Amino acid sequence: RICTREPSGLRSFTTPPGSGGLDGRMVLCCMCGVQITGPSQGARCLQCLQKEVDITAGISRHASVQQCGTCGKWLRASGGGKQWVHAELESRELLAVCLKQVRGITKERQLVNASFLWTEPHSKELRVKLVLQAEVMTGVMVQQTVAIEFRINSLQCPACKKSYTRHTWESSVQVRQRAGHRRTLLNLEQLILKHKAHTQLIKLQPTKEGMDFFFTRERDAQDFVSFVKSVAVVKHHESKHLISHNVHNSSYRYKRTTCVELCPVCRDDLVLLSAKTAQALGGLPPIMLCTRAASVIGLLD
Repeated sequence: RICTREPSGLRSFTTPPGSGGLDGRMVLCCMCGVQITGPSQGARCLQCLQKEVDITAGISRHASVQQCGTCGKWLRASGGGKQWVHAELESRELLAVCLKQVRGITKERQLVNASFLWTEPHSKELRVKLVLQAEVMTGVMVQQTVAIEFRINSLQCPACKKSYTRHTWESSVQVRQRAGHRRTLLNLEQLILKHKAHTQLIKLQPTKEGMDFFFTRERDAQDFVSFVKSVAVVKHHESKHLISHNVHNSSYRYKRTTCVELCPVCRDDLVLLSAKTAQALGGLPPIMLCTRAASVIGLLD
């Protein structure tokens, strides 16, 4: 091997023709002279390679996250939209929220590890250390770390906005069951909670024969009526009241009310059919026992 000294002061090692130079042989780093395994031309050690290559280029160093100042929830971006979630400081859930805001992480630059760095609790800032890994040469992997600063911005979540906003409703649904015992109405309450049909509800007012549900949009009220019709036998009618009218653009503002009346027959009730009704239903006996009161009424002889 022939050793030459370049004007810059660095040593360069070359291999005479015919002497080999295949991958896998022991050579010296062209930058610092450390003995390594690699090609004979332009071989560099890992330390010198990390000084020349910056795989963190393109990673955003500053970002922001939103937190509700009232309930402490964090706004998390997901594939289907945005969602407010609970997360403690320096928790895995909060780390996932922060990583969603980092740009530049690709398949070529894989994320190996992520952890929080200490910050003052009242500084409204978070610092996250990322460990990235990328292949800079054939078979050569380089890992580098980068610190990301996150600014915490205050933003009210929709649930807290409702608590601080004057509740003005545009549509209401009146649910009634005129019976001595309202077991179907009580079962409807459990189904509403189970299927979360009350998420868009802004106000609930109990009455003598049922409950009144208030909504800000007519579409939410119609969705609620459709849910009630799917789980119980009902009859309903609608009415509307004019609130305001703009003569310049011919726009109207109404308050709509939908009255939904549940079937008075509940489960385990004894039903007396009239002769005309029993004959219309195929000659049923006049006295029947109600075995089911859901979207259909089940009667047993």
